[in-house]
Amino acid sequence: PTVKQKVILAPIEGTKAECIKVLVKRDGSEYLLLENRCKAGFDLDLPAEGLLIWRVVGNRPILEESHGVDGPSGPRMFMNWVPYPSKANNAFTPFTTPSSKSQLGGGLPVHITNIRRLEDGRITFQIGYEFQ
Repeated sequence: PTVKQKVILAPIEGTKAECIKVLVKRDGSEYLLLENRCKAGFDLDLPAEGLLIWRVVGNRPILEESHGVDGPSGPRMFMNWVPYPSKANNAFTPFTTPSSKSQLGGGLPVHITNIRRLEDGRITFQIGYEFQ
Protein backbone atom coordinates (compact mmCIF):
# COMPACT_ATOMS: atom_id res chain seq x y z
CA PRO A 1 0.00 0.00 0.00
CA THR A 2 3.00 2.34 0.12
CA VAL A 3 3.43 2.39 -3.67
CA LYS A 4 0.96 4.70 -5.41
CA GLN A 5 -0.93 2.79 -8.08
CA LYS A 6 -4.03 3.13 -10.22
CA VAL A 7 -5.68 -0.27 -10.63
CA ILE A 8 -8.37 -1.64 -12.94
CA LEU A 9 -9.81 -4.91 -11.74
CA ALA A 10 -11.96 -7.14 -13.97
CA PRO A 11 -14.67 -9.37 -12.49
CA ILE A 12 -13.31 -12.48 -10.77
CA GLU A 13 -15.82 -14.80 -12.49
CA GLY A 14 -13.97 -17.16 -14.81
CA THR A 15 -10.42 -16.23 -13.78
CA LYS A 16 -8.05 -16.83 -10.90
CA ALA A 17 -5.84 -13.84 -11.72
CA GLU A 18 -8.21 -11.01 -10.82
CA CYS A 19 -7.66 -10.65 -7.09
CA ILE A 20 -5.26 -8.30 -5.33
CA LYS A 21 -3.54 -8.91 -2.00
CA VAL A 22 -2.60 -5.83 0.04
CA LEU A 23 -0.47 -6.25 3.15
CA VAL A 24 -1.68 -4.48 6.27
CA LYS A 25 1.11 -5.97 8.40
CA ARG A 26 4.51 -6.45 6.77
CA ASP A 27 4.82 -9.95 8.24
CA GLY A 28 1.63 -11.06 6.43
CA SER A 29 -0.33 -11.71 9.65
CA GLU A 30 -3.01 -9.30 8.39
CA TYR A 31 -3.84 -8.46 4.79
CA LEU A 32 -6.66 -7.47 2.47
CA LEU A 33 -7.97 -9.35 -0.56
CA LEU A 34 -9.71 -7.22 -3.18
CA GLU A 35 -12.04 -8.81 -5.72
CA ASN A 36 -14.62 -7.54 -8.21
CA ARG A 37 -17.86 -9.54 -8.01
CA CYS A 38 -20.60 -9.28 -10.62
CA LYS A 39 -23.96 -10.94 -11.25
CA ALA A 40 -22.72 -13.89 -13.30
CA GLY A 41 -22.35 -17.63 -12.82
CA PHE A 42 -22.27 -18.55 -9.12
CA ASP A 43 -22.96 -14.90 -8.19
CA LEU A 44 -26.04 -14.45 -10.40
CA ASP A 45 -28.26 -13.64 -7.40
CA LEU A 46 -26.00 -11.06 -5.74
CA PRO A 47 -27.96 -8.05 -4.43
CA ALA A 48 -25.25 -5.68 -5.71
CA GLU A 49 -22.08 -5.76 -7.78
CA GLY A 50 -18.71 -4.20 -7.05
CA LEU A 51 -15.46 -4.38 -5.15
CA LEU A 52 -15.39 -6.65 -2.11
CA ILE A 53 -12.68 -5.98 0.46
CA TRP A 54 -11.85 -8.98 2.63
CA ARG A 55 -9.67 -8.48 5.71
CA VAL A 56 -7.77 -11.65 6.60
CA VAL A 57 -6.51 -11.92 10.18
CA GLY A 58 -5.32 -15.26 11.56
CA ASN A 59 -6.36 -16.93 8.28
CA ARG A 60 -9.98 -15.85 8.88
CA PRO A 61 -11.64 -13.62 6.25
CA ILE A 62 -13.88 -10.75 7.37
CA LEU A 63 -15.90 -8.79 4.79
CA GLU A 64 -15.46 -5.02 5.12
CA GLU A 65 -18.92 -3.77 4.09
CA SER A 66 -18.98 -0.29 2.54
CA HIS A 67 -22.03 0.83 4.57
CA GLY A 68 -20.01 0.61 7.81
CA VAL A 69 -22.97 -0.49 9.95
CA ASP A 70 -21.80 -2.76 12.78
CA GLY A 71 -23.63 -5.87 13.86
CA PRO A 72 -25.90 -8.32 12.09
CA SER A 73 -28.45 -5.70 10.99
CA GLY A 74 -26.04 -4.05 8.54
CA PRO A 75 -25.99 -6.71 5.82
CA ARG A 76 -29.73 -7.32 6.09
CA MET A 77 -30.74 -3.64 5.93
CA PHE A 78 -28.15 -2.38 3.45
CA MET A 79 -27.55 -5.32 1.09
CA ASN A 80 -27.05 -3.04 -1.92
CA TRP A 81 -24.39 -1.08 -0.03
CA VAL A 82 -22.06 -3.98 0.82
CA PRO A 83 -19.66 -3.74 -2.16
CA TYR A 84 -17.70 -0.63 -3.08
CA PRO A 85 -18.53 1.86 -4.47
CA SER A 86 -21.89 2.48 -2.88
CA LYS A 87 -24.00 5.46 -1.93
CA ALA A 88 -22.36 5.17 1.49
CA ASN A 89 -18.70 4.95 0.51
CA ASN A 90 -16.17 5.00 -2.33
CA ALA A 91 -13.00 4.78 -0.22
CA PHE A 92 -11.37 2.53 2.38
CA THR A 93 -8.78 4.37 4.46
CA PRO A 94 -7.71 4.79 8.10
CA PHE A 95 -10.21 7.68 8.26
CA THR A 96 -13.33 6.00 6.79
CA THR A 97 -15.97 3.77 8.36
CA PRO A 98 -15.18 0.96 8.03
CA SER A 99 -11.51 1.72 8.61
CA SER A 100 -8.46 0.14 7.02
CA LYS A 101 -6.51 0.43 10.29
CA SER A 102 -4.93 -2.82 11.43
CA GLN A 103 -6.98 -4.89 13.85
CA LEU A 104 -3.72 -6.18 15.31
CA GLY A 105 -2.31 -2.68 15.92
CA GLY A 106 0.40 -0.83 14.05
CA GLY A 107 0.59 -1.88 10.43
CA LEU A 108 0.77 0.02 7.19
CA PRO A 109 -1.56 2.94 6.39
CA VAL A 110 -3.76 1.47 3.63
CA HIS A 111 -5.55 4.00 1.42
CA ILE A 112 -7.88 2.67 -1.28
CA THR A 113 -9.62 5.68 -2.81
CA ASN A 114 -11.66 6.85 -5.77
CA ILE A 115 -13.34 3.45 -6.18
CA ARG A 116 -15.51 3.52 -9.32
CA ARG A 117 -17.41 1.00 -11.37
CA LEU A 118 -16.91 1.32 -15.12
CA GLU A 119 -19.72 0.70 -17.64
CA ASP A 120 -18.12 -2.59 -18.74
CA GLY A 121 -18.21 -3.94 -15.15
CA ARG A 122 -14.56 -3.40 -14.29
CA ILE A 123 -13.65 -1.57 -11.07
CA THR A 124 -11.03 1.17 -10.96
CA PHE A 125 -9.42 2.58 -7.83
CA GLN A 126 -6.28 4.20 -6.50
CA ILE A 127 -4.15 2.59 -3.83
CA GLY A 128 -1.44 4.26 -1.79
CA TYR A 129 -2.85 7.77 -2.26
CA GLU A 130 -3.51 9.41 1.08
CA PHE A 131 -5.98 11.91 -0.34
CA GLN A 132 -7.83 12.22 -3.64
